[in-house]
Amino acid sequence: MKDGTMLSGEEVPAVGDIAQAHGVSVGTPHRAFTQLKNDGLIEVSRGRRAVVHQHWEDSAGAI
Repeated sequence: MKDGTMLSGEEVPAVGDIAQAHGVSVGTPHRAFTQLKNDGLIEVSRGRRAVVHQHWEDSAGAI
């Protein structure tokens, strides 16, 4: 969404895409992904894009 929220089940952009868009090394978004996964906010599966976890929805269905 344009306001920065993501809906449950929505795919998160790839680490490389995030790094390139923000001019940082891939390690920076990779660490963020690790934290988001540890916090249960995203689900990560090998070979697939990360997706927003359904558990953390607010009343509007977005995080």
